[in-house]
Amino acid sequence: VQHIKKYNQHIEFYGHGGDRMEKEGVQIIEHINKLAIVGFVEVVKYLPFMMSVMGKTINWIKENKPERIILVDYPGFNLRLAKES
Repeated sequence: VQHIKKYNQHIEFYGHGGDRMEKEGVQIIEHINKLAIVGFVEVVKYLPFMMSVMGKTINWIKENKPERIILVDYPGFNLRLAKES
């Protein structure tokens, strides 16, 4: 975010992230502390929540029509998000 903003100060970032991303100016859609899920049991336990976050994110993308989408880490979520959006 910091490096991209060196080239264009007016660019806006939205996304799932933490405090450091928010500090850099990213408007957080879902805070990463809610998404830190590790292990099979945790994934199963939080599956309804993760599906809700996926739906919320897809709806946000459809409503806001961002010019670019940058997907980093979390392949189980991001690969599906890329396919859906």
